[in-house]
Formats: sequence, structure tokens, C-alpha cells
Amino acid sequence: MKIYAGKLLILAGVLTLFGCQQNPSHPGKDGSIKEIIWPAPARAKLGSGQGIFPTPESITLLDKGMTKDQVYLLLGRPHFDEGLFSVLEWDYLLHFRTPGYGPHGVTTCQLKIIYNSDKRVSGIYWRSVDSENIICPPILHEKEETSRYTLNADILFRLN
Repeated sequence: MKIYAGKLLILAGVLTLFGCQQNPSHPGKDGSIKEIIWPAPARAKLGSGQGIFPTPESITLLDKGMTKDQVYLLLGRPHFDEGLFSVLEWDYLLHFRTPGYGPHGVTTCQLKIIYNSDKRVSGIYWRSVDSENIICPPILHEKEETSRYTLNADILFRLN
């Protein structure tokens, strides 16, 4: 009976550890994937499923070849349960202020980052949560710089 219980305990431990490795899109060692599998936005864990409002600079700096630490510094920890061991994909729920577009002027996007076996970004994928017609990440227009000129009235009138 002890041998049977021991084998059952080992099997349960192996299955538990196997469950800690979640890569739903099944990336290869080079980071290639055949099909992107997105988590449901309601399953986001950060901030009670609210997601974050990233800075435009952090989105612009995100690029292939970055390490997990560099991505972590730009966007923080992943927003979904990614597993514990050999995690090769991170998912984020991001919001962007887009006046006139999206509910209440906010566009919500999902971001999936795929890593290769060297733990470097090999793929960056975007998906709109609100509508299929919205581009993610949205094109954010920077504030136009205004120039201010001060004219001196001395050159307009002849002084004695």
C-alpha cells in the first residue's frame, strides 16, 4: 500500500509541476509559433483585471531581442498567470487614452510577447479587445509644439 501511495504522490507532483509550465501558444526554441492563443481579458490578474496605462515611450522602446528583465522594466510583470517554469510568453492588458475612439475615450489592447529559448523577445503581437476595427497599439499623436514670438515695437516707430 505504501508503494502505491508513493507512486501516486510522485505522479501528482509531476502533474503539478507540468501544470506550472504554461505556454498556450506553444512557442518553439527559436520563438516561432503557429497559432496565437490569447487569454480572456477578464482573467488579467494585475489590478483586479484592470490592466495598465503604459507610457508611449515604453511602447516605442519595446523591440525584438530584448531580455525579460528589460521588458519587465518597461511594462512591469505580466498581467496573466504565466506559470512558474520555462515560461516563453507574457501577456499584458494595456489601455491607451484615445479621445473620440473606444469606450469613454479609452482603447484597450492585449499584448503578447514571445521569447525564444535564450529568453529574448522573438515576437510581439497585438490584439484589440474593444473592436476588430481598432488598430493596436493606437497611433498616439504627440502634442504639437507651438512657437511664441515677441515683437519689439521700437523698430516700428521712429523715435527722436
